[in-house]
Amino acid sequence: EMTSEGAKQFRHKFIKIDALIFLNLAPEHIESHGSYQNYVEAKLSIAKELEKNLNSAIIVNKDDKESEKFLALNIPNKISYSLGDAFNIQADENGSSFQLDKTVFHLKLPGLFNISNALSAIACGKHFGIEMEVIKKGLESIKKIRGRVEKINLGQNFEVVVDYAHTPDSLKAIYEMYRDRQIIAVLGNTGGGRDKWKRPEMGKIADEYATEIILTNEDPYDENPMEILEEMKVGIKHKPCEIILDRRTA
Repeated sequence: EMTSEGAKQFRHKFIKIDALIFLNLAPEHIESHGSYQNYVEAKLSIAKELEKNLNSAIIVNKDDKESEKFLALNIPNKISYSLGDAFNIQADENGSSFQLDKTVFHLKLPGLFNISNALSAIACGKHFGIEMEVIKKGLESIKKIRGRVEKINLGQNFEVVVDYAHTPDSLKAIYEMYRDRQIIAVLGNTGGGRDKWKRPEMGKIADEYATEIILTNEDPYDENPMEILEEMKVGIKHKPCEIILDRRTA
């Protein structure tokens, strides 16, 4: 994984990249980069490194609004994929399935976003000559990705799900999967020193989907953690909300 922050520090330089998968872009690290456009340019600078490799490939999610910028680069092999390529799509909190060409995939990973990620892996695998049956076996063998819609079961009579959603788009995607359930949201996903704009946004999304909300501390760095949570709370207008600074207690 290569980040825009890493690109800004030239950490992608002198790495001969054979292939790059572009999944999606949502506003992030805006204060660090100065603007959303600068953030996009930082991501594009990673992809531009592929222009130096005569056999390189870029695999691009055409469903993302920024996809054309990546496909416009002078990269020898341009491969795109989309949810529209698959059919018989089914996805819920317990898993997902879809058909691509003549192959049916049954994933243990839930949600439409995991189908989209699987399509990127399939496109990359095919580019490198891996047979579809091998790709299918690999994807279907993944039981979970730690911290990504990870279910914690210690015998309790309710479900606990941990997810590393730290952008409005990703938080909304996880809540959408559970929209017919009662959700107690323990929210601590806006670290200090960055992206202050998204704090009330994260609170607003929890306010839309959750039954009740607990705000807790997460990597405040040199900021006052209580001030961060108060800024998140601004977006919460309708649901019960409690601030518990200690994460374990929350």
